[in-house]
Amino acid sequence: MHYASLQWQENGEPFSLQFGDVYFRSGMGEAESHHVFIAGNKLASRFAECNHFTLVETGFGTGLNFLITVALWQRTAPAGAVLH
Repeated sequence: MHYASLQWQENGEPFSLQFGDVYFRSGMGEAESHHVFIAGNKLASRFAECNHFTLVETGFGTGLNFLITVALWQRTAPAGAVLH
């Protein structure tokens, strides 16, 4: 297993040493995840229309996309629907 080379900046931003980039801007992580991941994949409307949904993401990062996705699923998916 390969672990991320992560460094926390003084301003609280998680920084990838491997890619030379921040995971998200300080104080903007949730907004960025909503814009890029949730809205970009139209998950709210897709969740509302299905009984089974499988989501695959190649990197877990900070887990923020995972947490936001589960919260959205719980609010929008039909009763008894399954998320993998």
